[in-house]
Amino acid sequence: MTSLCSCASVGGGALSPRVPGKEGEPERLRVQLHSAKLERSFAKAAGWMDPYAVVSIDGREVYRTSPALWSHKNPSWKSDCTIRAAEAPRSLTVAVWTQNRLRKDVLCGTVTLPCADDMCTLKQKEFAITIDSKLTGSICLSVMPLGQRFSTRANTMMSVASALGGEMDNIANFLDDDETPKGDNEDSGAGFSRSGSVVMAEPGDKGVVCLRSEDQPAEHPNLLSPKKSSDSLKKPSTPTATGINFIDPPGAEKEKATVAKTEAEVVTDTAKCGDDDLATPLAGGWNCVATTGLEEFLKATGVPAFYRRFALSARWPSWDFNVSKGHVHFINHSAMGDLHEHIPLDGSNYIWKDGRGNPLTCSAKWTPSADGGVLTIWRTGTVSGNTAKYSETRTVSGSSLVFELDNGDGLTWGRTFERKA
Repeated sequence: MTSLCSCASVGGGALSPRVPGKEGEPERLRVQLHSAKLERSFAKAAGWMDPYAVVSIDGREVYRTSPALWSHKNPSWKSDCTIRAAEAPRSLTVAVWTQNRLRKDVLCGTVTLPCADDMCTLKQKEFAITIDSKLTGSICLSVMPLGQRFSTRANTMMSVASALGGEMDNIANFLDDDETPKGDNEDSGAGFSRSGSVVMAEPGDKGVVCLRSEDQPAEHPNLLSPKKSSDSLKKPSTPTATGINFIDPPGAEKEKATVAKTEAEVVTDTAKCGDDDLATPLAGGWNCVATTGLEEFLKATGVPAFYRRFALSARWPSWDFNVSKGHVHFINHSAMGDLHEHIPLDGSNYIWKDGRGNPLTCSAKWTPSADGGVLTIWRTGTVSGNTAKYSETRTVSGSSLVFELDNGDGLTWGRTFERKA
């Protein structure tokens, strides 16, 4: 695929050199690079960093910003480029580098986003950047599809009546929200603690991205290949009294009070936990190791192609269950942030909001077995103007946990987890 990039840098700095391509090809994407936050200094010696960003489409560099001089860990570029191509790109990679005047420039982190013909506008969205699945910072960017095929907002989740379950509804809401994000998360649903940035998976190891014209291509993971363990995406932290490490992504300072409160609740729940608790096989942490049927489920329920690709590109979650007598505190450490649910096991109804803000009436039951048990949750409510009834099961067998969502119409998807060591 040939491509041509028309670039502009607001606020000074040299324009990026043009990439060879055919004049007259349609404009496909406009990418705006706003700013980044780096967790640490990547300077090889004492001194401040001059970070810049490199944009690649389908593994080919198309644009780079001017260095943000003396900005160190908080670069701001206010830079954008319009990308022309004969075909719609399938992936967009942004890499943050810092200049090194004596040696090669240093990579600070990358993020890869999917693209599709029906993709929606991403307006000032913040994404985590990683190196070898280690969280190194975040980048704020906007991506606007261009051309007639991209001009409609009909391809949204507004008309999808099926519940998606787990963090999938949160992903849908994130993509449908084309307003500038609110810093205090006032629109977040109950039990959802939004992280500072959305964490995308680092796919496998077969592709290359030309990051600097004078350097050798750097290996970069391909989109939608097997995900790394979600544990490796967490910053090193001190375990809480219960051995649970909470995610503390970039920009999450405002949530520390909420996390501290959650930790206190966990300690209280654990203190109450006894050997006779029925759901004790659930207790502890779990890492996702496989996802099954998700793409087929999303396609069958009418989820647009871009939303499906985005969901499949998001980092896999890890789960924590804190069990007390007759009660389970479930924490889903998802790519979107932490999702909390307090589940009574006495069969009583409780209200829980999904990621799209729909209040659902729920009830739960724990059924023990010889080597574990099954937690079943039934949910009912109104989704996109239609009555939705669906169920979720979490089946524990030894050190394995299998999740399955049934939307009530015979469509299912699931994940497999292994107990954390």
